[in-house]
Amino acid sequence: MLHTLISRLIYAYEILIIVYTILSWFVRSADSPVGEFYGALGKLVEPYLRLFRRILPPFGGVDVSPMVAILVLWLLRRFLI
Repeated sequence: MLHTLISRLIYAYEILIIVYTILSWFVRSADSPVGEFYGALGKLVEPYLRLFRRILPPFGGVDVSPMVAILVLWLLRRFLI
């Protein structure tokens, strides 16, 4: 039961990273409701993504840290199963 809860929480965090990454392409103003939501997501997601940004430089101008971060979470979830 605890295993299932942890697995679902990791999956939910993966979804938050995906939503945060997609919103980063569109949000231009922090004053809008979407911008406020993006900022709140950033407070949850950025500390974890920052770990990977320190290690991985942008690849051709593209930030690959969300992909690597999700891959690590996915592997962790698979390891728990």
